[in-house]
Amino acid sequence: RTGELQNTLEIYFPFSGKCAFSPDGKLVAALKKNKILLFGSLYGTLKRTLNVQSGDGIAIAFLSNEQLISASRDGTLEIWSTISGKLQQTAPLGYEEELISDGLAKANFSPDGSLLVGTLGDGTRKLWDTEKAKIQHTLKSHGEKFQSLAFSPDGQLLATGSGHGILEL
Repeated sequence: RTGELQNTLEIYFPFSGKCAFSPDGKLVAALKKNKILLFGSLYGTLKRTLNVQSGDGIAIAFLSNEQLISASRDGTLEIWSTISGKLQQTAPLGYEEELISDGLAKANFSPDGSLLVGTLGDGTRKLWDTEKAKIQHTLKSHGEKFQSLAFSPDGQLLATGSGHGILEL
């Protein structure tokens, strides 16, 4: 609230730009391809490193203070314990009746982790229910590739932006 820098966390490898805070704000997760780093937010202390099992991670979100969910480019969801660091569950995302073949190009979770929006390699846009790992909706859009995806804080609205200056809600 003061606008002052609170801490600088040095991540000694290329960082994907995906990060998330736990609901209580005590942990921050940073995603790097196949690793998720969990830091204490107060002092920036590395608490745990999680090794994504299914390939390059592209999205992360906290389900609770004790659980984190990740999505990988190959269309796999993984749920992790932030306390033990153990993988608790793995589920492939359904793509119609088949698994995703072209991979996820971009993806983002809703704030509570219950939904995942993603663009497949072929440009198809889908919204998944992460609990069931099933498609909830196929999204119609402006026809351009998404450059950014963001949910509203309550998870009820989705904003998508294209490289041609189009923002859709």
